[in-house]
Amino acid sequence: LDKRLRDASHLDAEQLVLGKCLCTLSKETFDLADGMLAYAYRFHFSQPSESPSDGRRLVFRSRCMADVQELLVVYGATAGVVLLHGETGTGKELAARAIHAASEHASGPFVTVNCSAIPTDLFESELFGYKDGAFTGAKSGGRSGLLEAANGGSFFLDEINSLSLAHQAKLLRVLQEKELMPIGARKAVALDIKFIAACNVDLANETRAGRFREDLYYRVSTFTIRMPPLRERPEDIATLTAYIARRAAEQYSASIDVDALVAGVTPIFRSYHWPGNVRQLENIVERLVVSDRLYHGSKAIVDSLPRLAPEIYADSEDESTAQGRLKTVELEEIIRVLKMFDGNRSRSADYLGISPTTLWRRLKHNRTN
Repeated sequence: LDKRLRDASHLDAEQLVLGKCLCTLSKETFDLADGMLAYAYRFHFSQPSESPSDGRRLVFRSRCMADVQELLVVYGATAGVVLLHGETGTGKELAARAIHAASEHASGPFVTVNCSAIPTDLFESELFGYKDGAFTGAKSGGRSGLLEAANGGSFFLDEINSLSLAHQAKLLRVLQEKELMPIGARKAVALDIKFIAACNVDLANETRAGRFREDLYYRVSTFTIRMPPLRERPEDIATLTAYIARRAAEQYSASIDVDALVAGVTPIFRSYHWPGNVRQLENIVERLVVSDRLYHGSKAIVDSLPRLAPEIYADSEDESTAQGRLKTVELEEIIRVLKMFDGNRSRSADYLGISPTTLWRRLKHNRTN
């Protein structure tokens, strides 16, 4: 143990690195029967900064994604930084995990950090760590940073374009020297890390605009992979929908007919432009699977799609068409509730949150149309 740890009478230190493991250390003092002092050290090993894998993976059948997969494997095997760029929701973190798996660091930790989520004043302490007494408020015993936690593995910098110019300079030094200097330390820590970066903007444009350092841009863009948006690979929609639906059905213990659901929604899904990409598709499919508890069957879910996922209709229709669809959805819901209550209009109106007169008026209006 470090001399400072041995000399301290009481200690609570987080994110210490022992070997390749992160741990929390606490030290307590207690009296023995003969008046002598004894110390109890408690180590709790963990890797809190490593994102747990939930078994998700890139799913595709398109040629463009097959090309991406090949690049992930080839570039992953190199020692250089890999830059992923693409719109939000295109699967950049899953691609980063594939790079990690293809690298010589695959047996090490995969640590991810969203650069836009780190407060400016905490950037250095979070990434580089600090030594005991490095600044006011520093934890006794110091703290290891996320970079040291990733040593021997891969470090994924998501939204790298959100870093300030000052922080970009510090990151550049780490990439060039392959070492870090914790705050308050006198000796650098050598790093053996596969670096992966991602952005959802054109980093070359950011460089020309002066918002991203040119030297850092050339350092991280040697191996660049573009993640295509979902609208450019509609042939993947059915495969993705089936994969997501089966995972959701298992997660929520739903007995939905996945094949029937996929067959029903795929033609509609293929005509949508998916601004949120695969993440948006995942959210909608999960919503549909959970809705099986209410609609009891894939056909009923498909028939109710305008009500369950109105966002996929809103942007593709003009106002008159959208209004007509809204009236149709409203009538379908009224009829469904009336059947639920065996035609009792009073109970149906209460369930819908409207008066019996309003219910009668809307039925009459729809019957006239």
